[in-house]
Amino acid sequence: MRIKIKRIHGIDIKDASSIKEINSSLEKKYKNGIYREVLYELGKIDCILTNWDWDEGFPREEYPNFIKGVRNMDNLVLLLSLEDIYQIENQYGHSIRGLDDFELMLESYYLS
Repeated sequence: MRIKIKRIHGIDIKDASSIKEINSSLEKKYKNGIYREVLYELGKIDCILTNWDWDEGFPREEYPNFIKGVRNMDNLVLLLSLEDIYQIENQYGHSIRGLDDFELMLESYYLS
């Protein structure tokens, strides 16, 4: 981390007072393209998966193409009670009365 901060910001971390210098540098450097520069080019990160919760889908045009929006589906994997189904109905706004309804909810919400 020290090496990357030195490379990106030109700051040697000495102690806690270095945080003010780093914050000041971050404010100056934060601009369009900073994610690409720091994460993709310097960090050699090919892909970032980020949880998203937008009703209209992940806004791809607002992010570099190496950042991908993924949905958390943990609560859909294991249903143990009616309460689990009620929670899904409330969360996704779909009435679920059988497998067909569940499948329609998945298709409309995750495959659109």
